[in-house]
Amino acid sequence: MAKDEVKNQHYVPQAYLRHFANSKEQIWVFDKSNGQEFQTNVRNVASERRFYDNDDLGSITGDRQFIEKQLGNLEGHYETLSQALVRDLSRGRFRSISPKYRHFLATYMVVQMLRTKESRIQHEHMAKTILAIQKKAYRDRGLEIPSDTELLDGTTPKEMAQDVQHRTLLDGDHIREMAMILYRHIWVIQEAFGDEEFITSDHPFVKRGHITGTWRSMSGIASEGIEILFPLSPKYLLTLVERRHFATMARLDGLRMPLVCHDNMIYNNQFQVKQSNRFVFSRNKDFDFVRMMIAEEPIHGDPNRNRLKTNHDSELEADAAKTKAQQDVP
Repeated sequence: MAKDEVKNQHYVPQAYLRHFANSKEQIWVFDKSNGQEFQTNVRNVASERRFYDNDDLGSITGDRQFIEKQLGNLEGHYETLSQALVRDLSRGRFRSISPKYRHFLATYMVVQMLRTKESRIQHEHMAKTILAIQKKAYRDRGLEIPSDTELLDGTTPKEMAQDVQHRTLLDGDHIREMAMILYRHIWVIQEAFGDEEFITSDHPFVKRGHITGTWRSMSGIASEGIEILFPLSPKYLLTLVERRHFATMARLDGLRMPLVCHDNMIYNNQFQVKQSNRFVFSRNKDFDFVRMMIAEEPIHGDPNRNRLKTNHDSELEADAAKTKAQQDVP
């Protein structure tokens, strides 16, 4: 093992989290799974041991931490640029988002969307759905299921999810295409109302689709009516909206917009609670809003909630019940 290997690997960078921490790099954390809150250093949150290590990639590049180191380079650039942007905003020197900032932030946000634990879990849930379909196809034909836990390629849903995430993070062309989609949206920097603050989470890139009732989810980053929210700091939040549905907002493109009431803050902060995996982060200790949301809709506090509701969920539930029943037989 190389001496310079990184063991504790962040899926939300410390460079990003420092904007929500105090001068000692301490950040307040709310654990949605048990309702506990605590303060800790940014190095201790939104991370997992060897999260990006890849032995197959190591055999090709000679470095199994190739992904972790590439992400580290991006984080260094983000730290410099984001500090300058927030400083200009806070000192009244900001005029509009320059093409340079816009291009880099678009790329950074795409990578942040792809790299989190929540993103990996979403891939895993998709793989589990594929596994359920696979089992049903074998049963419908009266065939013996080759494996209860593996896909046809011999991988488990968890292994497939890790592989998909790693491959996606290495696909530079795909990342550039996605970044260009974000680049073309309308960009507005929202300024927090009064003394209130924006929160963030272990999955800070969040989305809301404004068009419903169609056969498609309309929640992709290129979907008509999509709104994307990305907190930059407790005081500033970057909002991207699709141009056709939000045509009236074109005059605000690239500008700062102060929020005018408490309800605006509730609207923006709610998505960090709903779409995060397990942890919500704040510069202050006020998590009353988070507690209220979870009390009203407990599903938002469940890290094991179903991310992908499909018609095959009953297959998963039936298989799980069958497996448990078999295990309970003495």
